[in-house]
Amino acid sequence: MIPWEVTDTTGSTRILKIDDRQIVLREIETGDVSQFRLFTNSLIIEPEAELSGREAKDAVSRMGKAIDAENMVSVAAFDGPRLVGTCEVYRPRHNEIRHTGLLDIAILPSHRGIGLGQQMVKEALKLARRSGIWLVELRVFATNVPAIRLYEKMGFRRSGLVPNMIKKGGRYIDDVQMYIDLRGPKLQRLL
Repeated sequence: MIPWEVTDTTGSTRILKIDDRQIVLREIETGDVSQFRLFTNSLIIEPEAELSGREAKDAVSRMGKAIDAENMVSVAAFDGPRLVGTCEVYRPRHNEIRHTGLLDIAILPSHRGIGLGQQMVKEALKLARRSGIWLVELRVFATNVPAIRLYEKMGFRRSGLVPNMIKKGGRYIDDVQMYIDLRGPKLQRLL
């Protein structure tokens, strides 16, 4: 894994540096609508699934409301003005399971394989833990071996596999389910 240097931490913003890149990690804001739309649409393969300007604005607005209601923590990665990754932990609304969260991450292909995903997950897990979430789950394509290795390295454990869960490009892919308990002392050092 490529080492990252934290060059600045101000409030909820972290500036990471690797080689000549400077990546800013922070929560997504309402002013990020156009970047969120470009980011999301660049990850979508089917043109009919692309977000319109209004849909992107609504999505960012929903994210802001979820953050305000403490139903989500988010980390957005910016390379200059360009949004290159998002990582969220969504908290359910039911009181009985508000200690849990579902992690979701997306990174542009141009920024994969450089350790950014690990930095984003680490930051999202810190925020989740601070907000009272201590059990985080995720789902990942079984074919995404680098992501599975990263999650296992960070302390996630496999909890299940759903065969043929996703149909992509005419073939079916298994879905690996994983979780992490953030209460352990080993994880407190990691975070």
